[in-house]
Order: sequence, then C-alpha cells, then structure tokens
Amino acid sequence: MTRKSLILAASVPVIGILAAASTALFPILKSNARIGKQDTGFFLLPTNQLLQPWGEQAMIKGRPVDAALDSRKQILAVLNTRGIELFDASTSAPLGRIAAKSTSYTGVAFRPGDREIWAGETGRSGGDDLLITPISETGQAGESQRVALSEHPVPAGIAFAADGKTAYVAMSRSNSVAVIDAETK
Repeated sequence: MTRKSLILAASVPVIGILAAASTALFPILKSNARIGKQDTGFFLLPTNQLLQPWGEQAMIKGRPVDAALDSRKQILAVLNTRGIELFDASTSAPLGRIAAKSTSYTGVAFRPGDREIWAGETGRSGGDDLLITPISETGQAGESQRVALSEHPVPAGIAFAADGKTAYVAMSRSNSVAVIDAETK
C-alpha cells in the first residue's frame, strides 16, 4: 500500500465519524429553531452560530458587551445595556448592579487597587459620561459619580497606568484618547 492510499484509507473513517457526530447539529440550522438554548444544549445565536457553553454560567438579562475582572480575580463586572452587573468570579453569585444610562458598546475596567470601577456611558445625541463607582471589599457598589464628556465622543475602552493614577479612555467617535487624572477626575 502506498503512502497516499494509506492516508486516504485512514482519513475516510475519520470523516465518517465527524459527519455522524455533526448530524445532530444540522437539523437545528435547517429548521425554524428559535434563538437561544436548544434541546441539544447548544445556544443558537442571531448570527446562526452555535455555541456550546463550557464551565460555570450565569444568565444575564439584556445585552452584555464587555467584562472585567478585578486584580484579585474575585469580582467580575459585566457591562450590560443599562448598567454593570457584579458577580462573584468563583461562584457566579450576583453581588449587585450599578444602574447606568445607556452604556457604551465596550469599556469597563477596575482601577488598580480594585476600589473603583469605571465604565463608559453614552447618549444618542450626546451626554456621554464616564461612570465611576466605588466598590467595597465584598463587591458592593457605592454611590456613583459621573465625569461629563463633551461633544459626544463615545467612550469605548478604558485602561489605567499601573499605579492607577491615570486613566486612558478611547473615544471612538472622535478618534482620540483622553488622558484623565483618576484621582481628581
């Protein structure tokens, strides 16, 4: 048997196994299945993609768009359409929620030291802000404050200097980066 025919003979059963394993998925794609969890355990997305979750999961109402872990990997912050959901990172237990006006499509970060969480807020015709909320040791949110941003720049990403004294905020619409003194805001 030549090398080519050996490879061909070995690959035919593998292709057959893969085809047999995937037949359970194709009826989902060729049906009128509703978006969301399917009987097979997969989730059908609006983009016709199938996801099979792995690990711990927490269902979140709304449209989560970004997430950040504190430096100790104990608190998970999820940027949602109208707020920030806080979870215990090891158990997925909800810790609280920070209300916001319409959030940006990305941009949530813990300030080094983990005592503040920053997120971008945006309005349809302006009124963009940075939402800054102190967080307790147990992940409870304190009273939020806002830093107003002029000219509707759409804050879309937040990073901090290692010492936490300076914030760098990507402004999507104005194609710029704002440098903010994180202590004086």
